[in-house]
Amino acid sequence: MKTNALGRFVKRPLSERLTEYLSKITLTEQGCWEWAGALTGSGKGYPVMRNDAGKRVRVGRLMLERSGKPRPSEKYLACHICDNTACVNPEHLFWGTTSQNAIDASRKGRSYKPTPEHLSKLKAAVKAKWKDPTFRVKHREASLAVTKTDAFKLAVKGGIYLSITHNQMHRKKDM
Repeated sequence: MKTNALGRFVKRPLSERLTEYLSKITLTEQGCWEWAGALTGSGKGYPVMRNDAGKRVRVGRLMLERSGKPRPSEKYLACHICDNTACVNPEHLFWGTTSQNAIDASRKGRSYKPTPEHLSKLKAAVKAKWKDPTFRVKHREASLAVTKTDAFKLAVKGGIYLSITHNQMHRKKDM
């Protein structure tokens, strides 16, 4: 690390650190550039580093911007064509919204589709919760709705582990 005249550590510019990390990437057979630096702790392992202001930023975004593809707006994220979250190859990245990324995942068969058995168990758990008079009173008093998070907590408690869309949860004809 560099030090200043007072002997204190001086942060190197982001571009210098990024260049150093890019020299340590691993190339895969698919052409991915796998990041050798820090990854997010969210389970998916997205490459991250701190920018000059000290804020954590995803390296995919930096790589797209560095390759001459500026971010259209704040709502856009760096999506992977290769589906390798550790990949920072700008040829494998594109700007997209959350919904465009979800559509891309669905087309590639990566989105979760709940089975009818899971849906019926989840609906039964939600029905049981609504039959509880104390829940109905709390719901009326606070004008609360059964949220996706609430349904998920119920499902996990009942031994069901699944993700479900808001529309599937609130189909009136099935309830």
